[in-house]
Amino acid sequence: GDTLETSAAGEDYFESFRTERESVRELEIGYLDEIIATSASDAETLADAQAQKLALVNNMETEFTIESLIRAKGFAAAVTFHGGSVNVIVDCETLSDEQVAQILDIVQRETGESAENVKVIPGAQ
Repeated sequence: GDTLETSAAGEDYFESFRTERESVRELEIGYLDEIIATSASDAETLADAQAQKLALVNNMETEFTIESLIRAKGFAAAVTFHGGSVNVIVDCETLSDEQVAQILDIVQRETGESAENVKVIPGAQ
């Protein structure tokens, strides 16, 4: 198949997007780790923080999986997934209905979210 040329600017955008997303996630996990470390006396708080951390880690794995599957279709993509909402920014200027449908299919399969909770956005900068 054709390999899509991605602009350097586009690549930079996706790199900074991922870096930003990772640092936010690290902060969130650090915050939860702190709660986990200090809430030994409060079983409910501890369980809640552990559940949130597990959900975050699962979301991170899901984002990575979706990005890899979309990359296999020939697109660079950046994905954010929070329960109930998925944003997929794709490194291209336009997407055909068929391409959007393929991406939606991947996202729905991996997240179980309904189509109205998924935004697919062409994000060439």
